[in-house]
Formats: sequence, C-alpha cells, structure tokens
Amino acid sequence: TVTLERPPVNAIDPAFAAAFHAALDAGVTYFDTALTEYMRHVGYDYQRDLVERGVEFHVVKSLVEYRRPVRYDERIDIGVCLSRVGRSSLSWALGVFGAGSEDLRASGEIVWVCAAVGSHQSTPVPADIVERLRAPGLKA
Repeated sequence: TVTLERPPVNAIDPAFAAAFHAALDAGVTYFDTALTEYMRHVGYDYQRDLVERGVEFHVVKSLVEYRRPVRYDERIDIGVCLSRVGRSSLSWALGVFGAGSEDLRASGEIVWVCAAVGSHQSTPVPADIVERLRAPGLKA
C-alpha cells in the first residue's frame, strides 16, 4: 500500500510549482478547448441538450501523455474522437499534432459522467445526445 502525504509547505519552491502547474495544465487546456469547438461543430447546445433535461456532465478523468514538445508560437491541430459510450459515461480520445501533419505531440483521454443536476447521481446519457456527438469529428 502506498500512502501519499502532503509535503511541508516549503518543500517546493512556489515559482517552480507555478511553472510546473502551467506546463501540466497546457495539455488539459488544449483538450478542453478542442472539446468545446467539437461541440460547436456538431451543433451541441448545453442549455437545450442537458440543462433543460435536468442533467449535466462531470469530468471524472483527465489524462495527458506528453510525447514531444510543442514549441512557442507553433501551430497545432487537435483531434477529438468519441471513443467509448457507456450507460452514463462518454470517453473522449484526443491528440495534439503538428499543424497539417501526423506528428503526434500529446495524446489523452477525458471521461465524462452524465449526472442529475442537484443530486449528482449518475444517469443514462440521452440517446439523441450520443448520436449527435458521434457525428463526424474534426480529426482523429
């Protein structure tokens, strides 16, 4: 059994921690932005498709695997693909590529769980939403 303990407050230089956090967050930010654009692409409307039905999506997993660096001011393409549909969950496969190429820089997965607003209990993903999100993607 591995037990993780929080280190003393002064164990990590705050400047290093901020830079490290920003680097880790970049991949998640790329993926979140790509998913938002994908939703626009397929005509998804959060208010109409979820809120009015009393459901919402919660992110339960966010994974980024860095393979090669993206250089400052470099153009990139981000691929989005609905990779798995469960009863109450959706899994997304994502990739960051050099612009116009198959040069994979980072890959990842985001998992959403559909939940009832207020109770946060998992609930089935509405079938029409699944069909809309399975529409042809941007790249993947």
